[in-house]
This record gives sequence, C-alpha cells and structure tokens, in this order.
Amino acid sequence: MGDLNERAQELQKSLEADPQLPAASRALILQAARISHRLDELDAALEGAPLMMTNAKGDPVANPLLTESRQQALALRQVFASLGVGKLPEVNSGGPSLMDLLAAAMK
Repeated sequence: MGDLNERAQELQKSLEADPQLPAASRALILQAARISHRLDELDAALEGAPLMMTNAKGDPVANPLLTESRQQALALRQVFASLGVGKLPEVNSGGPSLMDLLAAAMK
C-alpha cells in the first residue's frame, strides 16, 4: 500500500477484509485504491483552478483536470461494479420518501 494516501489505503483495507479473496479481486481492489488516490490528487489540483480554459484555437474548453477527474470517477465506478460493491443501503426513516413528497407536491 506504500504510495497510496490514507483514504486510498483505508479503501483497500476495507475491501480486502475477506482473507479468501481471489487474486483477481485483489488486483481490482488495488486498482480501486489507486484510482481513489488519483482522484484525491486531481481534486487537490483543481482547488481554485478555473473550470473552463482556452485551448490553442482560442475556444473555451473544460479544464483537462476536470475531464480526467470525471473519467477516473467512471473507472472507479466500473471497478466497484466488477467487485460487486453495490449501492449503499437505503435508510428508511418511516416517513414518506423524497419521491413521495415530490409526487404529492405535483398533485
């Protein structure tokens, strides 16, 4: 785990909790941790940076760091899906859901 930041190390440790994980899953977990680390680095680089830039032709374009961050987030999502890491469990407060409240407001 050497070159990973703390958050990426925590992710890797939590996903590797099962000692009987196959090697392929361990490889995917390492990739997930690396992507997580990269996303943190991209977020730090984007802090205070403009969202739009001007390319060589003078056209406004999205900051390449923002584009790369979006691609890395998609890659992380795909790795999680490959690992079978699903959605977080829904919290049932006992009251109406947000969708129920919106539907009622539309009536």
